[in-house]
Amino acid sequence: MYLFNVIILSLFLNLAGFSGILAQSSVPDIDPVKLETLKQEAERTNSDAVVIYRHGTLVAEWYFGKEPKTIETMSAYKSIVSLAVGRLLKQQMIDSLDQPVYTLYPEWNQGQKKLITIRHLLNHTSGLQNKPNAGAEIYPAPDAIRLALAAELDYEPGTRFAYNNKAVNLLSGIIEKASGMKMDEYLRKEFFSRMNIEEYSFYYDQAGNPHAMAGLQLHALDVAKFGLLVLNDGIWNGEQIIDPEYIRAMVTPGQELYPFSGLLWWLLPEYSYYEIDSKRLDEFRQKGIPGQIIDKLKPVSGKRFETIQQRNQAKSELLGNDWTDTRNEYFKPAGFDQIFHHEYGEIKAWYADGYLGQFIVVVPETSIVAVRQIANFDDFDFGKDNFTHFRNLILELVSNPF
Repeated sequence: MYLFNVIILSLFLNLAGFSGILAQSSVPDIDPVKLETLKQEAERTNSDAVVIYRHGTLVAEWYFGKEPKTIETMSAYKSIVSLAVGRLLKQQMIDSLDQPVYTLYPEWNQGQKKLITIRHLLNHTSGLQNKPNAGAEIYPAPDAIRLALAAELDYEPGTRFAYNNKAVNLLSGIIEKASGMKMDEYLRKEFFSRMNIEEYSFYYDQAGNPHAMAGLQLHALDVAKFGLLVLNDGIWNGEQIIDPEYIRAMVTPGQELYPFSGLLWWLLPEYSYYEIDSKRLDEFRQKGIPGQIIDKLKPVSGKRFETIQQRNQAKSELLGNDWTDTRNEYFKPAGFDQIFHHEYGEIKAWYADGYLGQFIVVVPETSIVAVRQIANFDDFDFGKDNFTHFRNLILELVSNPF
């Protein structure tokens, strides 16, 4: 029966024009129609590479007529840096994630900075001032680590979730302080040499520090190795290089402020949407939100928005571009931190996410690891080429997990 299933799947994929690798040594149990849909969408969105593993076996490797090459992982690299921190813990080079940063950088032993821990850097709650556009401040800086150390605090550590490239770059310095070697050297020694990763490049600032927020270029097959390491609870070739306790902490909510962020890994729920329904509008009335503001929200009552971008666009259209001022003046004092109610399901996957749509997706229930890469190009279309639904298509590949 297993052999029959493999033959049928192979015939379908050949007829459908499948041009990648399909493992014949085991039954991948992947829906061939959904696999072909994924391939077509990957090609339509100008992907450069997609690779998929099931139970540790490579079942698809697509380059869409292009030559395999190293491509920058962008912010997906942050998730690899998190694994490096896990390795430091395994080697007892740091005491714990709650070790204060000032123990490595004594100049932070003052004010509220002495409260910042390694965990705060990993879960985006350090409170460090940060400009969202890295090109405006970080890339021009001669020393990204000193830039982070010199940053003022925008808020008290641990009290607010805010994605922070500047704070993540400080992990490069922490890894160097703790291990005695630059972060790129540490990654080569502790990961690349073990995982047979031979072709790569890093981005360095003028002081010679490798950035931790982005910059690592790898082949898709090598990127997937980090997803396999996570899926296998930190084991590589029989060696426990990261403790399973750290892997579990890394892929569960890293703080109580945002449920979809672990420790530099993102968490993908089965479903997620934002909504204002009639019950929500009634709650607004009961809490004294002005009727004229509630009336502006009525046109979207019951309508679901699947992304933050769609939700924010709706708020701009309904309340104006200064909707944040309206929220802060009326909704927050009434006890509503958010105008839209957020509904979401059980976490089904963990993923790394980089600019332009670089993804590592790990689905533990179905033992799938998938990678998508895309190189930058002049006519890049963020609405299409970012391919954010890649993650959900990966979730749907296997209907009978085992």
